[in-house]
Amino acid sequence: MGIKALIIDDEPLARQRIHALLSSDPEIEIIGECGDGNTALGLIQENEPDLLFLDVQMPNIDGFDVLASIKSKIPAIIFVTAFDMHAVRAFESAAIDFVLKPFSRTRFFGAIARAKNHLTTKSQRLSNEGGTGTEGRVVFRSNGKIMVFGIDNIEWIEARANYVRVQTLGAQYEVRESISSFEKKLLHPKFIRVHRSFIVNLDRVSMLEPCNGSEYIVTLISGKKVPLGRTYRSTMRRALGLDKYDPMH
Repeated sequence: MGIKALIIDDEPLARQRIHALLSSDPEIEIIGECGDGNTALGLIQENEPDLLFLDVQMPNIDGFDVLASIKSKIPAIIFVTAFDMHAVRAFESAAIDFVLKPFSRTRFFGAIARAKNHLTTKSQRLSNEGGTGTEGRVVFRSNGKIMVFGIDNIEWIEARANYVRVQTLGAQYEVRESISSFEKKLLHPKFIRVHRSFIVNLDRVSMLEPCNGSEYIVTLISGKKVPLGRTYRSTMRRALGLDKYDPMH
């Protein structure tokens, strides 16, 4: 796998360190580097890199502005910065990783491994889906920590007063935001709203069963049961490909 990489950082020493580390990886081809956002956009447009090492704070155009201005295909992004205050925004902007300066070789190559995995998975997904697909990651803050989960690890989300409860395959997390706000983070067709208080991962649905005559219950693989609201029936029917059969009267 040949990975074309660009290094964008306004600190020459930082660029040199990243360049030196990347040079030891035979799978990565460094196709350019620069120290400002304007030059970065030109290089990205011209070369269409697979992987971008991007500093956040740069003169005139910062890293987030660079990312927002990319007109060609969006590369995998690893933010490399000295300021951890940008971490949540970085992950919400679909960054693969957020490496805080000064970083160790272990931390840096951990980010590289994650990027390689992402690029391989994305390539396979695009091939299987005929060139379509969205990012396979959910990012949220819980108890002061930034949690990053693959979509396959999220089972359901429940509205609870002034927060939501996120159930992963291994644990539950409380997130201080509304379910409608959290729903906007779930930019993947696997997640579907089934009730005003519940969102489920379609891949975790095992059964729809009638309850009290005209009502339905959604049963998940774990055994968790959640109600299917009338408002969301048609959406669920389409998502499961049941339009032809229409079992939910």
